Amino acid sequence: MKSITRKLLWSILSLIVFSVQAYAQEMTFDDSVLSPDGKKAYQELLKIDTFAIGGVGYGGVTSKGEEALIILLKEKEAVSALKALTEYAVPEGGLYGLFGLKVLKCDCFNEEFEKFINKPESGERESRGRIKVAPGEAITMSGCLIFSEKKVKIAEEIGSGEFDSYINQHFK
Repeated sequence: MKSITRKLLWSILSLIVFSVQAYAQEMTFDDSVLSPDGKKAYQELLKIDTFAIGGVGYGGVTSKGEEALIILLKEKEAVSALKALTEYAVPEGGLYGLFGLKVLKCDCFNEEFEKFINKPESGERESRGRIKVAPGEAITMSGCLIFSEKKVKIAEEIGSGEFDSYINQHFK
């Protein structure tokens, strides 16, 4: 009788632990831990339509995405927010998340990089006006030029140091 009771209790406990663990994995980042400006920046990067680092447009101005990233990098929970972007944002927002983790020299960069490049995407989407973006691609902007590129290529450029000179100039 004791054996059956123990097995039953053990089974119930295991079920509870696994249920809590599964629920925790499904939870998204709670942006209420961010300042009002940080929350606004995070929300903007979740749905940003262009990844652009450095001057853009005829005037070489800072992109909205980069401005939002700069705000987010100052948050106490920046790493958590950036990780969430790599997982839950559109590809362009995920690239900002990866770039931010690189700026912060986070030990988690390689793990988040792998998650990001292996994240499945559904169907074609419209981004940046009427530009059609195929699954696995992201819209980027450099100067006045707009491109649709493979998100993996851009992520690899971030990881390999293509943007490091920019980080060293603007994010110290």
